[in-house]
Amino acid sequence: METRPALPESASAEAARLLYRIVRTDPPTAADFTSNHALGKVPRRPEPEVVRLWDGLSMYETEQQARVKATLRPALGRYIAAVAVMPAVGVRIERTTSSAGHHTVWGEAPRLLALVQRVIAV
Repeated sequence: METRPALPESASAEAARLLYRIVRTDPPTAADFTSNHALGKVPRRPEPEVVRLWDGLSMYETEQQARVKATLRPALGRYIAAVAVMPAVGVRIERTTSSAGHHTVWGEAPRLLALVQRVIAV
C-alpha cells in the first residue's frame, strides 16, 4: 500500500496519535476496522468489561507490540496498519487490558480506515 498523505494541517500533532492495528489485507478494508460487536459476534464471556471492549478495536502503541501479537496469533492478520488516531474526529482511545501497549479504539470503520497512514507486512 502506498503511504497516505500527511495529516491535514488543521490536525495538530498533539491531537494525532499513531497506533498499530493488525489487519488481514493490504490495502485494508472497512472490515479490518469493524468491531466484533458490529460483526454480530458474541463474546465468550459476557462480563460487562468484555462486552464494552467488544464494541471497540484492539490497537497497539508500537509496531513491535502489534508484530508480536500477530506472530503469536496469525489468524488476526498478516499486516499491520499504522493509524493516526485523532480524538478530534470522533474517535475514542483508551489504554485497556494487561497486554503490553494494548489500546481499545472506538470509532466508525470508514473513519478509522481513512486514518491509515501506511501498511507493513508482518
